[in-house]
Amino acid sequence: MKITTKVCIFLPFLFLLTACVPRYYLPVPGDGISREDQYAVMRTDSLLVAVRPQAYPGAGNDFANRFFSLKVLVRNSGSLVKQINPNNLSILAKGRQYDYIPLQYVLANLQTSYLLEGGNVMEDPFAPQLLPNDQVRQQEYALELTGEYFSFGDILPGGRKEGYLFYDKKIGSSATFSVDILGRRVDFILSK
Repeated sequence: MKITTKVCIFLPFLFLLTACVPRYYLPVPGDGISREDQYAVMRTDSLLVAVRPQAYPGAGNDFANRFFSLKVLVRNSGSLVKQINPNNLSILAKGRQYDYIPLQYVLANLQTSYLLEGGNVMEDPFAPQLLPNDQVRQQEYALELTGEYFSFGDILPGGRKEGYLFYDKKIGSSATFSVDILGRRVDFILSK
């Protein structure tokens, strides 16, 4: 075989392999920010806060198509109660600020997707849309999501909170974005 023929055969295979390589965001270490296991880790006198973009693994694995999600871990190593407020974890992407989507909206989106999945609404809008097994599955996913959602508020001394926060899926189209963690900006870049 000629070299050009080998190259023509190998090149599409190489493109296929590189297209299948998973891409993910990496935090940029900086002043007071370290990178551990793809998490951006920030330590204060008594709090450890770690965040990383991570697709929510539950609810039928369809959330990645509808939301951009962050995994958040907060640990209070101090002797006083600390508080994490909703405005402590905003995202800045392409010059636009994105705040987290409240749990009730995420649950409503989950319910709507199951209604649309359950049957063709156009054929018979008065027919029940979900079978009993589907209703049970929807309730299980809703309970799971509620338990996995990051809850803001007080963190007791020695306590730890972790969970997912959901944002507008447009963030995932950015090559870079920043997360404001307790007033400190943490940059993330798309891996190559």
